[in-house]
Amino acid sequence: MQDALPRSARWALALAALNCLTVFTAVGLCNRQVLETADHLVITGGGFIFNYRIADIRAGITVGTRKPLPETSRMEVTFHLPGAAPIVMDQPPIPYRLNYTFETASLSGIEPEMGYLVELNLMRDEQTLEHHEKILKTGVAPKAMPTKPLTLGPGYTPNPEAWPPK
Repeated sequence: MQDALPRSARWALALAALNCLTVFTAVGLCNRQVLETADHLVITGGGFIFNYRIADIRAGITVGTRKPLPETSRMEVTFHLPGAAPIVMDQPPIPYRLNYTFETASLSGIEPEMGYLVELNLMRDEQTLEHHEKILKTGVAPKAMPTKPLTLGPGYTPNPEAWPPK
């Protein structure tokens, strides 16, 4: 019975498979080393949220996970706003969740082009495992925000107290 492939072709396929296995193993080991030294969390975005429809200004950040968070840990975010006490938020990790959002309640007195510090700490047993910071800035002056909501209710019914906008 004749072989479908010549002996040289079988050797070539075996060597190609061995090379692929070697490359995949090397990449896997390299990724493992990178993950071991990487932070658990990274601040992926943030800024001020201006909702003109309801006359509301908020600050917020988004946090991404690079690797699974330790058990019994928690994320603590602190928004430092001048003239007010820091706003602190806690969030325990949720299994398999990759992104988290932290958003303040309504704010007032936000100044354009001024930096507002936000701190992110990964805590465990009252010890800080990781610390990250971000400065939030806005180019929009709060005086551009209407004093009253422009609409009422779930639809877009104009608010008679806000029209015409001043």
